[in-house]
Amino acid sequence: MTQQLSELETLRPRRRRQRVTSLTVGLTLVAILILMALLAPLIAPFDPNVQTMSSRLLAPSAQH
Repeated sequence: MTQQLSELETLRPRRRRQRVTSLTVGLTLVAILILMALLAPLIAPFDPNVQTMSSRLLAPSAQH
């Protein structure tokens, strides 16, 4: 009985630490996704709906 109680007391801080670490990682990922969504116009400033049909079959170049 005493041994089981002792093992339980040592597991509690470890579980709490694991929960806090998981929460930190999760919130960091969510923050990165929100930041990417807010900064999307700066990352890719081109309109995705605009197409130039005359140059669609040209080879890749530095002008692209």
